[in-house]
Amino acid sequence: MARNFLSPGSVPVFMLRSLPVLVFVAILASCSAPGVDTRALGDRTPEIDRLMATLHERGQFNGAILVARQGEILYRKAFGKANFETGVDFAPDTPSDIGSVTKQFTAMAIMILAERKTLSYDDSVSKYIPEFSHSAHFSKITLRHLLTHTSGIPDYGDLGIDDSGLDQKQLIAALLKKEDAFARPGLKYRYSNPGYALLGIVVETASGKRFGDFLAREIFEPAGMSHTFVYDSRGRKNERTAVGYGQFGQVGTAARLRSPAMAACIRPWMTCWSGTGRCTQTSSCISPR
Repeated sequence: MARNFLSPGSVPVFMLRSLPVLVFVAILASCSAPGVDTRALGDRTPEIDRLMATLHERGQFNGAILVARQGEILYRKAFGKANFETGVDFAPDTPSDIGSVTKQFTAMAIMILAERKTLSYDDSVSKYIPEFSHSAHFSKITLRHLLTHTSGIPDYGDLGIDDSGLDQKQLIAALLKKEDAFARPGLKYRYSNPGYALLGIVVETASGKRFGDFLAREIFEPAGMSHTFVYDSRGRKNERTAVGYGQFGQVGTAARLRSPAMAACIRPWMTCWSGTGRCTQTSSCISPR
């Protein structure tokens, strides 16, 4: 069954915020684009290796990369350190935060619940978060608005909210205090991490399960993604887990894990909640079964 939560005429918008990610996506696209005669591509492994080695030497890439073509792994290698403080090397199977790539899984969780008639895209978010029931603004925001970044809720920085240590109740309270700064729902696209954080809460409320447990049972396990999990507790982290680094140094910290279902934002130096990011996987998470 086709899944579509966009309104008629809506255009989905996708953002790539870093060169290494863009390079990685471009390599994958060149290896698996429909209609491409993959036999004519030959062995591109040396070229890929030179490219990634150069990016690493320039300080533009630190991590793991996997390139596959038609289910066959062509290249898999890691570069640099998973933790510069302890000196732990990055390995192909180092657990790594995938940031806002997690949003696609959050959206899929909502779609699964919609297909099962557990919720509707046009439900008000206040139906699943009772604290919003008396809010003139939130009562008009639907799940469809949140999914398509058209809720009118700005991002954390634009709202002046320090999201680094908030749990779900504190997030809801902080947003209620700032609702006068929201735009009218449905007017325009505006990327919103708080919107997807709220969707994570909706998934928990509608399913009766923890966000991470729902994703594991309904998405990761059926897809054979045995090395992917939601980083929603300190127990999930160990000495092999990659530390997140921004332009000015270390930014990953387990001390920020306070929400039952937590996640990292699109901005690599920040951390927020469930539907937003903080899904962790290794480069072997989608290896052929």
